[in-house]
Amino acid sequence: MNIQKCRWLACERFLIALLLLTLGSSTSTAATLLLNGAFEDTSKTTLANGDIQFTGWTAVLTNSGFSDFFLEGTAHSSVSSTAGNTKFDGTSPGTAVDPFSPYTSSSDEQLDYYGYVRPSYAAQPTSYAELFSNVFKIDGDIQFDVFREDGDSNSSAFLFRASDDFLLNSLTITTDPQQWHRQTLSTSGFTGTEAYLVLHGGTNQGGSGYLTLYDNVFGGLTVVIPEPGTYTLLLLGAAVVIAGRRRRKPAA
Repeated sequence: MNIQKCRWLACERFLIALLLLTLGSSTSTAATLLLNGAFEDTSKTTLANGDIQFTGWTAVLTNSGFSDFFLEGTAHSSVSSTAGNTKFDGTSPGTAVDPFSPYTSSSDEQLDYYGYVRPSYAAQPTSYAELFSNVFKIDGDIQFDVFREDGDSNSSAFLFRASDDFLLNSLTITTDPQQWHRQTLSTSGFTGTEAYLVLHGGTNQGGSGYLTLYDNVFGGLTVVIPEPGTYTLLLLGAAVVIAGRRRRKPAA
């Protein structure tokens, strides 16, 4: 290896070390929006095993469950009779305003994007979908907004340690249906841990395909260490993707 290339590699590794040191020593208490945590990038690829890969997330479908990202008011009615093509403007019967992106007027609708998870059309309790986040470094409590279509929407969140898939914490969501609520999943004692989040949506009532909507997921910064020789320019605090993702082990 020539001297010039050695100098480049040494410089690059120094910058990477500086970046990681800065991230690790941050004293900020404000959690960071996860990569595509607002679900606004709707581009997707269906994988060979049926999983759906989005920027920042992977939807894992069990027993024909459904998941997708959509703009408020534009989803097909088959997604849900109450939330599929509804604009959360307070005018639709039984559906409350989204307080985190409130409707202002017909000329300023403040339309928002959401990620949804729901069971199959047959809607058996064994059918559900889950959104797995990319691995991130925890920098505060996990916070997210949630809308449950019905009291029998089976909605929950799970936080796993990335290194061994150990369950760090979980939250069963029992908020009032047809209302937007902000939820918090404590990460006390886990700051700096690399983890991934799973957002679950199913039904407790067979034959009823109740969905769960999620939005604005905060709690960590996705981190990557570039391959040597890429000479990538790194911006401190920028969210970048690490290779691969951790999956919960299937039930025996």
